[in-house]
Amino acid sequence: MNASFCDPAAAPVRVAVIHDDASVRAGIDAAIDRLDGEAGRPPPRRLELTGSAPAPASLDPRIATTADVLIAAHDLSGCHGPEFVRWCRRQGLGASIIFLVKSRDAALVADLLDAGAADAIVMADDGFRALIHAIRRQAAWLAVSAENRSLHEELLHSLVEVECKNAELERLVGRLEHSIRTDELTGLSSRRWLDTTLAGAWAEATRHDVPLAFLMIDLDGFKRLNDEDGHLAGDEILRVVGRVLQANCRAVDVAARYGGDEFSVLLPHATPEDAVAVAERIQSAFREAVAAVRRRMPLSMSIGVAHVDVSRPVNAAELVRHADEAMYTAKVDRGGDAVVVRLSETGRRLTFRPAI
Repeated sequence: MNASFCDPAAAPVRVAVIHDDASVRAGIDAAIDRLDGEAGRPPPRRLELTGSAPAPASLDPRIATTADVLIAAHDLSGCHGPEFVRWCRRQGLGASIIFLVKSRDAALVADLLDAGAADAIVMADDGFRALIHAIRRQAAWLAVSAENRSLHEELLHSLVEVECKNAELERLVGRLEHSIRTDELTGLSSRRWLDTTLAGAWAEATRHDVPLAFLMIDLDGFKRLNDEDGHLAGDEILRVVGRVLQANCRAVDVAARYGGDEFSVLLPHATPEDAVAVAERIQSAFREAVAAVRRRMPLSMSIGVAHVDVSRPVNAAELVRHADEAMYTAKVDRGGDAVVVRLSETGRRLTFRPAI
């Protein structure tokens, strides 16, 4: 039996009755039929009487476990009021429980409500109208509860989506930062990241009077290699340079691919002697590494060294220019495979030839 006094598409409120008086069970059934379609505020869901029984044990378990509302006498034989609530919970029944009481006994009603009952209705000669209204209140509460659960689930789903989106955004930002900071071929820092770190290192050097050096490196014989053996062979050598620089620089240093076959190393907190030692170590390590992969064609490095305490640059750009000038001297004036230190503006150069 269905009593449809709201949207028929909505799921019904399933009502089960447990009462030892068959006339009461029949009266509740009739009351729901009689109130179907009456004027007044409709409940959010229609009512459906799914089953009735004289005692808890005789109620079909399938009905009991699916009922939204259980209507029961407060004085069921062997299962009085609060004990019935506990029985329902032991059975795993989550239905709202409405008790029918025979008199306005405030203490009894309080005990029932304290035990977990949803309501307690006094039996009266009103055609069970009070009971039907109580069921309707439970229907409204169930509808609000269902909506709250749905909203809660949607919120949790949205939070999970937000977390996933944030994680994906973090990964994208990480990849973007890596692409900005790193040269893909050699694994060294990019020119852009070098410029950024150089600005910070220059500010520190000038503010706190700490040493700072810069190396500019150019590969001798690389153009010929590219022309004769192709770009793949050239890329192999560029990767060798990347490994050599990473292996021979400190963690605080910034080794970067400056462009093409030019590389640079930013050396914070390095004395002029430290910078020259690093340059010679890089040059020697490259000579050994390239000999293992490219024996037919000689390759070497021309390295220019600039230091704030030696060439006295006025800004970071001039420090780089001084290193570039020293590198040009090593490559052109000294025939390559040399380390040259840029001195002050007198124009003099100091050349260091590696031991062979």
